[in-house]
Amino acid sequence: MKEENSIKQFDLYRGFLISVSYRMLGSFSEAEDIVQDVAIEWLRTDTEIIENPKAWLLRVTTNKALDALKRAYKSREVYTGTWLPEVLPDSLITWDDTVQHKESLHTSFLILLENLKPKERAVFILREVVEYSFKEIAEFVGITEANSRKIFERASQKISSKKETFDKYDHNSLDLIRTFFDASCKGDKNIIKELLAPDSEFWSDGGGKVSAVRVVIYEAQKIIRFFISIFSTNNEQSSKFKYEATFVNHLPGLILSRLDEKGLWHIETIFSFELKNGIISKIYAQRNPDKLSLGIF
Repeated sequence: MKEENSIKQFDLYRGFLISVSYRMLGSFSEAEDIVQDVAIEWLRTDTEIIENPKAWLLRVTTNKALDALKRAYKSREVYTGTWLPEVLPDSLITWDDTVQHKESLHTSFLILLENLKPKERAVFILREVVEYSFKEIAEFVGITEANSRKIFERASQKISSKKETFDKYDHNSLDLIRTFFDASCKGDKNIIKELLAPDSEFWSDGGGKVSAVRVVIYEAQKIIRFFISIFSTNNEQSSKFKYEATFVNHLPGLILSRLDEKGLWHIETIFSFELKNGIISKIYAQRNPDKLSLGIF
């Protein structure tokens, strides 16, 4: 009965812990692993003497995520090509109800967080996204309250100096993305040009395991040529692909699937888009097969 109560209590906060861990790491799979480790530690603890279970769980989760983030940053220094966070269709982000800052799941925001040192990232997320006090953050991270304030101020300055303002998204945003992709399949350069900002960007993450553009493309004309060359109906491979427009990490997106020799569809790329003034500003293509495991949750 005691263990059963501990499990039920942990389950109350599991989604919250995953949402914080994901923002720390940019990886759903790693966030899930961390929270599983926290669950094991929780069940080995005499939970009846813990006055604030949520605070205890968040402290342990934060420190495990910090350790994982330090390792992750080292591996990203030698990452093949451009690194992008894992993304999920909104329909699968059922655990995120407790964190209301949807923009903190956007790909652009997660990329911005990469500019922060691990402890800066933890403090910034706990303060800006989860809205804990500096005193609480200090206890979670193992620093003084004054230090937590300084770290947050330093992190905020780094973020604000690079942060951009994008559109709010609705189902009209998905219509625009469908139009963009249909035009790419038809090879209609004029329509694509109308939908792309002159200073638009294209990011692609293959992780060295599948073909992908290894550097960010910053020129609209090059992006147009790339999409037409890959998706134009003149390409004999086009019949082997299908796409679904849907929201991904609260951004308008596309899930591109490929038909294999057995007649089965496999997700090959998840696109997400950032819009400015009603047109596309940034395109992110997650192609690394290790980051396309949609069955995690």
